[in-house]
Amino acid sequence: MEVESNSLKIERNSYVEFSYKLTNDKGEMVEHRPEAAPANYVHGYYQLLPAVERKMADLKVGDTLTLTLDPEEAYGKYDEKLIQRVPKGDIPPGEEIVLGQVLTAVNDHGHTINLRVMEITDDELVLDANHPMAGERLTFDIKVTYLRSAKPEEIEKLPVLN
Repeated sequence: MEVESNSLKIERNSYVEFSYKLTNDKGEMVEHRPEAAPANYVHGYYQLLPAVERKMADLKVGDTLTLTLDPEEAYGKYDEKLIQRVPKGDIPPGEEIVLGQVLTAVNDHGHTINLRVMEITDDELVLDANHPMAGERLTFDIKVTYLRSAKPEEIEKLPVLN
């Protein structure tokens, strides 16, 4: 039996739907998920930025939250060491590369990373492994739109993190 969503508070194993608007320090909208197409997650499994997930704990349906995060709490400081120059010969033949494109690669630890094409010369590509919002101070305007206990199958597919 499903408990009525308006009597619940967000806690571990809650399935949460929320709308949000994300703006940078210039007031520019960076992302937006309206109530008609909300984002969702299961609370307690680090699917959101940790600072956002912590602040969403105990909210109920209809609650709103405005949260401003410095880069260290969001996507980190911009790191010049994450800029790489790669010879064009390292790119598979026939693959068309365009400015701004995001390429995926596997690092030395076996993790998939995204590399944004920042510059293309005759001989090489300049790739940036920073998150696109690294170095940004961000403000989230969040509204909880739906809440229930997560189903076992929703939890089973999530990575186990302590």
